[in-house]
Amino acid sequence: MKNLASILIIGVLVAGCGEARLDQPGLHSGSLGGSKYAIAAPKEWNGDLLMLAHGLRSEEESLVAEVDVEEPLYRGLLADGWLIASTSYRRNGPIIRDAGDDIDALRRHVQRIYGPAKRTFLLGWSMGGAICTMLAETRRDDYDGAVAVGAALQVHDRENPYRLNYRPQIPLLFLTNRSELSGPTIYVRHASKAASPPALWIVKRDGHVNVNDPEQRAALDAIVGYAETGKIARKKDGTVPMGNQPSVAHFRDGKAHANVTGTSESFGNIYSQFVQHDLTALGIAEGSDFTVGMGDASFNIRLAKTYSDVPRGEWVAFIRADGKLQVARNYANASETLGCKAGDEIYIAPLPAK
Repeated sequence: MKNLASILIIGVLVAGCGEARLDQPGLHSGSLGGSKYAIAAPKEWNGDLLMLAHGLRSEEESLVAEVDVEEPLYRGLLADGWLIASTSYRRNGPIIRDAGDDIDALRRHVQRIYGPAKRTFLLGWSMGGAICTMLAETRRDDYDGAVAVGAALQVHDRENPYRLNYRPQIPLLFLTNRSELSGPTIYVRHASKAASPPALWIVKRDGHVNVNDPEQRAALDAIVGYAETGKIARKKDGTVPMGNQPSVAHFRDGKAHANVTGTSESFGNIYSQFVQHDLTALGIAEGSDFTVGMGDASFNIRLAKTYSDVPRGEWVAFIRADGKLQVARNYANASETLGCKAGDEIYIAPLPAK
């Protein structure tokens, strides 16, 4: 894999100005039709374009488009020559049809700048998976395949509603945690006679969109293969175990200390170096409460499986698919509340015995 520094040169692209060329790799951003966008370009484009569809965001948040080029999934795709583009959509909150139109507009914008794509694929998470499903049903001539991760097919857009017709026109693969199989299972059953019957790959792990980069890359490679050959494993165990991750935490004063590796700009989720071994060493079991803190700030938090295991606004933590501990708040911003950023040291500790 090429060094990321040799692939990316950070720059800015103003919508419609057309300065970006294939000899100008980098991360470009701008505005388009009321939405924000981000484009990550490789040093040499192989002709494959990946359009991203993000999940539900609070209506109070600012519009943000991002492609985290530090993520192994994107780093690998860029090294392989993929062009990657993401839109904020024109508004936050539940949005399906209009989000699809914004993805279409960005696709056309990308191709005005970089030239025609050889193939164009979709990758979406949660509500973004529902958007990809809608596009798979309605955009046969524009996209070659779609991967819907943890697809929230129940999301309803009151402003411009869309009802699924269960007739995908392009290859479609659902990558779904075992705890959220209902919607995709029903869709796959109803769409079994479609022109392009969808596939369902089950990740044997609980949670919402709790999948790792190798699992997503395998799904994307499979949908590319489906587009090329018309063949795919229609039902498969899509789990790629990451194994036991080694601990790098420091234990002192009854606490485990480790660094924040990153935070989510959209949701304020905190990604940490803590692993299962650290929780076990402190006697913190799934379903129990413990403390997370930095400096003088500390909060009680529940070790659970997913966000909805705690009431709205409460703190929740779980082991992600990559084996690391994620700290979050259900429908609230954890990194803002704790005041932490990437590189900061935080701690976890059991609650005092009663």
